[in-house]
Amino acid sequence: MLFNRLMIVIIALLAIGAVADASLYYTGDTVLIAEEDTLRENVMLTGETVSIYADIFGDVISACRNYNQYADVHENVFVAARSVFIQGNVDDLLALGQTLDVKSDTTGDIRGAAQTLNIFAYVDGDVIAGAETVYIAPGAVVTGDVFVGASEITILGEVLGDVKGGIGQLTVGNTIHGDVEVWTDDITFISDGEVLGDLEYHAEEEYEWYFSDSVRGRISFSQCCVDEKDVYDPLFGFAFGFLLLVTALVSAFLLLAAWKRGVEGSLIAMDQRLGAVILAGIVGFAATPVAAILALIMVITFPVGLILLTIYPVLMYLGWLIFAIWLGKLLLDGLLRRDVSLWAATPLGVLILGTLVYVPYVGLFIALISTIMGMGMLIIQMIGLRTLRTW
Repeated sequence: MLFNRLMIVIIALLAIGAVADASLYYTGDTVLIAEEDTLRENVMLTGETVSIYADIFGDVISACRNYNQYADVHENVFVAARSVFIQGNVDDLLALGQTLDVKSDTTGDIRGAAQTLNIFAYVDGDVIAGAETVYIAPGAVVTGDVFVGASEITILGEVLGDVKGGIGQLTVGNTIHGDVEVWTDDITFISDGEVLGDLEYHAEEEYEWYFSDSVRGRISFSQCCVDEKDVYDPLFGFAFGFLLLVTALVSAFLLLAAWKRGVEGSLIAMDQRLGAVILAGIVGFAATPVAAILALIMVITFPVGLILLTIYPVLMYLGWLIFAIWLGKLLLDGLLRRDVSLWAATPLGVLILGTLVYVPYVGLFIALISTIMGMGMLIIQMIGLRTLRTW
């Protein structure tokens, strides 16, 4: 689990490192690569909306709210956005977002985490994903394997390799040429759905009589609950962790979009009022639950206590996100030696901090310190230090 998460960070750092060697960096509320602007270098794109209408002969690294690609990228695409729309060919695709739609061919793998992942095209490689729902549309083809952790996956296209993962509901409506190994209590075959290889399913009870006619190979069952202990599925655990990571990333982007000036002020508070930030963070973290408990004791202040208990975890989470944004900007500014957009800094900070909290022994301490510092930054900004300048 930790190794997989560290690999995500390494990929992110390599992507950022590629930009350090590239000469092209575009940022703004709307970033448009027009049809006549063919690019032959690596490029980094950050902003509210990124739209690509020209071919790019290099890597694309993008952090934005909406990423729309209508032309071909002849190398890899690394993108973190609320919505990712791919209608141009790419090599490898690494994407984090709320919605990920792939409507054009890829000559490499698709790796991603999203609430919804839709594949409508030819994928000449593997699909590795963590998502709420995964949909492989009719006419789509995956030449490699599908590794997925999802609440629901619907396969109406063709998979030439294996399908493996932890899945709430698996629906098969086309041919899977390889083997299937899944942790699920719901497998449904529709239309011409079939598995040409073996099928191994892990569930609480056997139910293979529902689909035995649709499997050409051997069917095997393993009970997934033994002596009140669930059998741990590493792939599902990784996918679940990946979903937590993408949730944090999407939340950070939404926070930045809704309250960018406040986030900027919080970051400046960290740079200009470090002592006040530390004090406010400690007081806010420790005193809020105490105040809430005391308020709950008295009838007249009982509603106040409920309000404090409700907003306390929200403030902790927002504080963690703000500290992650600050960390990403600190590192990226130092790496590129220039003032980098918060949209670009956010994914790096969330990826690194989201990984560090899983380090054995020190992860909990890192999470605690980052949350306290972030709450302090948030409190200093919210109490109205108007003298803090913003970018």
